[in-house]
Amino acid sequence: MAKRPKPLTPHDVVANITALRAERGPLKLKEQTFARSPSPEQRRHLAGGNGGPALEDPVALKPGAALVLRTGELLFGDRHTTDLARTCAEDPRAVRRWAAGEGSGPGPGATLLLRREVERRIAKLREALEEIDYFRELRGWPVPPAPPPPPAPEVILAPGVSQEDAAWFIDQFARGDGGRPTPIRVILSAKRPPKGRRWAAEVILFDWSRQTIDCDRGADLGGGAVGFAAATVERPEPRIMWDDATGCWVRKPDWTDEYTRLRERQGATAQEGQV
Repeated sequence: MAKRPKPLTPHDVVANITALRAERGPLKLKEQTFARSPSPEQRRHLAGGNGGPALEDPVALKPGAALVLRTGELLFGDRHTTDLARTCAEDPRAVRRWAAGEGSGPGPGATLLLRREVERRIAKLREALEEIDYFRELRGWPVPPAPPPPPAPEVILAPGVSQEDAAWFIDQFARGDGGRPTPIRVILSAKRPPKGRRWAAEVILFDWSRQTIDCDRGADLGGGAVGFAAATVERPEPRIMWDDATGCWVRKPDWTDEYTRLRERQGATAQEGQV
């Protein structure tokens, strides 16, 4: 590029600029991007909503971790990490790892210690209830009544079963059980013919076995004792008993062996009589 003379007048300056543009060609400007901040409405829908942090996926906890953490919250409140760790003989960092889904989760020792703490708290709370009731009695304030016992299981009636007939069999059966909850769960049929000597009901017991309840009213139609139908080899009489320790019915082996021995003794007695 030849050196141009120094411009002396404004016309010389314009001439130099025109010559320079002609030599270099059109001016190429570098493209630039200008960032624009989002509006408040756009920010509201970004990230986790309402401008908050991005929502993370739910943490997959190890087996037993959710149960232990929930129990710890019930015992010690929202800030239960340290107390829960002390109860389970663990480091607080281990409890935080359980909450984050890390590690192997609580072991058998931690759950055993936590169970003992729950039992201890329950005993203390019962003592506190008794002291509160005693204090209210001293003050002459009314003491709330004890909670009612758990209701007896509801008996389901099959379609077409009379409620009166079903109630009669349930009441009669309960009288022989000393007022305990009925072991009957479903009544499939209940027949009480007005002039019939034998009344019967097909029922399903607590263990979902199908049985027949029979009532022999006697020749004068005045009897009302009910029980399971006469046992046979095909349908042995069930042996159900009330367990006071657990407060529920239990099923024992049927009376099959006793029935068989009874029939054998009756047969042997008849043969001896014939001899």
